[in-house]
Amino acid sequence: MGPTPASTASTTTVAENPINASVPSGTFVITGANGGLGSAVVELIVSSSEFSSMHGIYMVREVDAATALNASLNHAKQGHRYDVVGLDLSKLAGVRDVAKKINERVAGGSLPPIRALVLNAAFQCNYLAHWLLTMVLLQSMDREHGRIVVISSAGHDPNDTRHAGMGIFKEERWRTIRDDTTGAAGMRRYSAAKLCLVMMIYELQRRLSSDPVLSSICVLGLDPGAMSKEILRRGNFLMSVFVTRIFLPFAAMVSSKLAPEGFFRITRKSAKHVLRVALDTETLGEHPQAVYLNGTKRWESSAESRDEKKQMMLWQDSVKYTKLKASETVLSSWN
Repeated sequence: MGPTPASTASTTTVAENPINASVPSGTFVITGANGGLGSAVVELIVSSSEFSSMHGIYMVREVDAATALNASLNHAKQGHRYDVVGLDLSKLAGVRDVAKKINERVAGGSLPPIRALVLNAAFQCNYLAHWLLTMVLLQSMDREHGRIVVISSAGHDPNDTRHAGMGIFKEERWRTIRDDTTGAAGMRRYSAAKLCLVMMIYELQRRLSSDPVLSSICVLGLDPGAMSKEILRRGNFLMSVFVTRIFLPFAAMVSSKLAPEGFFRITRKSAKHVLRVALDTETLGEHPQAVYLNGTKRWESSAESRDEKKQMMLWQDSVKYTKLKASETVLSSWN
């Protein structure tokens, strides 16, 4: 028999193996489950008895086109329960609808509380939809062990020397968020969205920590390194063929031998890091709040991401742009 779908810069290093936690239970939610990193995370979950008691909610833009996710689900062990959920993050109404349905299932007891919410989907809908999804799903988080994992990028920090060769932040004018129509606009906008997500780590954690009910929920950030990503194949010939199919895989293979925590990484290894951040309780502790990691190393995010005044401004704008209402979230200090 097959799987059972329910429906269609510090240098402190965290140990690599195994994921030190009692047999994890609850619901594991991940966006971008059809991408390179997302589908690799799903494959690790569904193919291991260590996670067989967890219920997976694997979110993709188009269920019928989720070929990478389906390939990963082919490795599912008997008894693993999961849902493949269609979610277009460009539509906030859709985000609200999906989150509401999950909340209803958790409240009704047909779905266990969310143990881990991994914000992984990239590019077009990186920040605002993820912020809204998180705010609405707080109702369904495991209030003792729940973790929200933000997938970050070195690109969020214009001063990070690891991406200096890309030249996207070479000029001083690109070191702050601004309108951009130049050739590197896509990468800079992606980086700006990642910066917003990293700011969210600290602001959301402060608000959770002071909440009388949600104070044990943890928000963490992970830089998974540069990987060969499916989304890069939509670019020009240089990006889609040479960089994605030749350079990145080769660089990741070499880097994994010479510098395990280097800029380029094998996707499967980064997927293991995602699960560790989401579920590890021994090396990270029971409640690792506002922790940022680069692979397995505790890391310091960019100076701008740690600016509390800017974090507050971003939060207030997020409330405004999503038109969040008090009835949509259980967070006491939501506005």
